Amino acid sequence: MRFTGSFTGSCQGNISNFSHMKSKQLTKEQLFEKDEESFQMLVGIKPYIKTTKAEPTNEQFKEIRHHYDVQMIRSPLKGDDLSKLYKHYCRLIFNLKPNHPSNWEKFWVGVGEYNNANEKPSRDPRIKKNKIDDLIYEYVRKHTLISLEMADLVVKRKRHLLENCPYILKVFSEAIRNDDLVFLKRVGDVLRKRQLTAEYFQEPYSSLQSFLLCHWVKEIDDVPPLYNLSMTELLNLCVKKIDNKSLTIDVVEKTKQRLGLLSFRKGSPK
Repeated sequence: MRFTGSFTGSCQGNISNFSHMKSKQLTKEQLFEKDEESFQMLVGIKPYIKTTKAEPTNEQFKEIRHHYDVQMIRSPLKGDDLSKLYKHYCRLIFNLKPNHPSNWEKFWVGVGEYNNANEKPSRDPRIKKNKIDDLIYEYVRKHTLISLEMADLVVKRKRHLLENCPYILKVFSEAIRNDDLVFLKRVGDVLRKRQLTAEYFQEPYSSLQSFLLCHWVKEIDDVPPLYNLSMTELLNLCVKKIDNKSLTIDVVEKTKQRLGLLSFRKGSPK
């Protein structure tokens, strides 16, 4: 998904398609932020925080995350460049030797630290790095280069570059400390020659896929979390919120399975 200012690319177009269907208590921007946050929790970018009784327990969420990861790793690379980048590095983390569950957390915590450029100093290049450190730096470099392809569009729409390139301050600082001229030259090349136009942006996911991913584990506005709805309940909610009466149980179920979304029955053990 193409989330502006995040790892995966932007689902902003997808979300705006159905954000008008929710309660008017929240603005479109607030709904987008909540949808983005929910998606980031699902894929592991942000830690999961249970905020309502309807949402999955921590143990249920761990199973949901694992199921999603397994399906995502098995699926072919597709989608926009940031989505591909995310999937590629997920695979690299899973293939690290020794394969330890903490690798995933260490990687994304390290990536997250690049969002706090003013809070932590850049890493001293004299300090020995491990494989995860190297992957983190590679990831944020590539993420920044891809995000900078939208620099012209961001500025023309009177937005700040930091909104679309969350790692840019710290990755520039680290590149300078590391004498990373290759990265700095590529930044110049991207800004001069590789700027995207509005025609580039097409929805990589359908409204149904976006709705399921953004609402699977979190209760947002008037939409309950979807993880423990029966297929009939899920179908009825999708038809109502996406405004697509042609949806069937078979279509919704197969879409859910392809996305790797694990369901729990209501009343299942916590």
